[in-house]
Amino acid sequence: MITAAQALELVKRSDAEVEKCLALIGPAVEEAAKAGRRILPLSSIMQLTNVEDVSFHAQRAPGALTEFQTKLITALKGFGYMAALQPHGQPYVPRGLSDDEGNGPKYQHYTIIVRW
Repeated sequence: MITAAQALELVKRSDAEVEKCLALIGPAVEEAAKAGRRILPLSSIMQLTNVEDVSFHAQRAPGALTEFQTKLITALKGFGYMAALQPHGQPYVPRGLSDDEGNGPKYQHYTIIVRW
């Protein structure tokens, strides 16, 4: 039996999750390009296995990229795409956090955006 630390190291070296995501991103890029678009926010691909790493909502800009985000962006750039974690859409106040006037803490949607 391997230790938890060894298992974690194997996960870090594995690109299986990135490969799974690339297999989903490829057809989505092709479909977007056929429709005349030059951009694909990965939040539009809800079947991604690590949606929380590809797309999330936060009150402030994220700090450093996660290891998965870095691997995925690097892989996309290897295919000649431009890719980056960026804000997507307008800031908003979540319903459960707003007062009667709609005021409250503003959140922003962030996602990896692919361009070609």
